[in-house]
Amino acid sequence: MPTDNLTDRKIDSLKPGTDIVEWWDKKVPGFGIRVSPKGKKTWFVMYRFAGLRRRLRCGRYPAVSLEKARQKAKQALLDVSDGKDPAQEKKDQEAYIKKKRLEAKTFAQLAKLYIDEYAKLNKRSWKEDQRMIEKLLNPEFGTLNITEITRSHVRSFLKEMAAKTRVQANRTHACLRKIFNWSIREEIVDIEGNPASGISSPGGREKPKERALKDDEIKSVWKKLDEDSTPPSRALQLILLTGQRPGEVIGLQW
Repeated sequence: MPTDNLTDRKIDSLKPGTDIVEWWDKKVPGFGIRVSPKGKKTWFVMYRFAGLRRRLRCGRYPAVSLEKARQKAKQALLDVSDGKDPAQEKKDQEAYIKKKRLEAKTFAQLAKLYIDEYAKLNKRSWKEDQRMIEKLLNPEFGTLNITEITRSHVRSFLKEMAAKTRVQANRTHACLRKIFNWSIREEIVDIEGNPASGISSPGGREKPKERALKDDEIKSVWKKLDEDSTPPSRALQLILLTGQRPGEVIGLQW
């Protein structure tokens, strides 16, 4: 099996052949990438545990970058040195998730799966989804069987909410629709359609805010922020300087 100092350019240049080919990395022992005849590139790390040779998949390229895959491989090797078997732990975790999926009968159970398996991994704002689920959606739908939730029930619930707060109704509608879209796509639920789809925005079209800080207001705000060295103050200063969205700034990595 070929060995090389794997780089992004090298990975991009790897072409599929008639057989599976595995390239090994010079930097991390046991770490490499497998290229299938169909062109799929999968990261892996090999190690020995209890005398047996084990393989752990570390994701697929390019969804998982070279740097991220190396980090996963290094962590797995550290776990092995601590007496753990990462491949078996991953297998046990997948079995646990599969079991939980089969048990997901009520909306509350389905919503928890959505948060744990999708939102936490893909959304920076997952805590807001969790808040809406706990405070708004679960009290209304939580104990219901998934198949019992109808479009008319959802429409009535959102209409009542929109009478109090239009923006919150729109956000809640979007969250509910995404939960069902995800569960149907992942084949967790067996229902004919998404009960939150086909409903117009309950709060209507939202008008963008036009209020902007004046120069003297910006100076005043900046002065106050400069007196505080905490991360939130620094984030607000960066937002003022760059005009980036708050979510983008908060999600920045060093």
